[in-house]
Amino acid sequence: MRAKIVLGCTDGKDNQQIAAELRVHPDTVSKWRSRFLRLRLGLASEFGGRSGRTR
Repeated sequence: MRAKIVLGCTDGKDNQQIAAELRVHPDTVSKWRSRFLRLRLGLASEFGGRSGRTR
């Protein structure tokens, strides 16, 4: 569900639209949108980007 919320945000949908589509409360969408932006969550940060010494 969280991934669908984030994908909806990247598609340019507002919280109300996403909440209606996923049948969740708009506050849930707002919470995950803000967490995503604040913590910069995503696949790269979750599963490690490039590791090791920088060039």
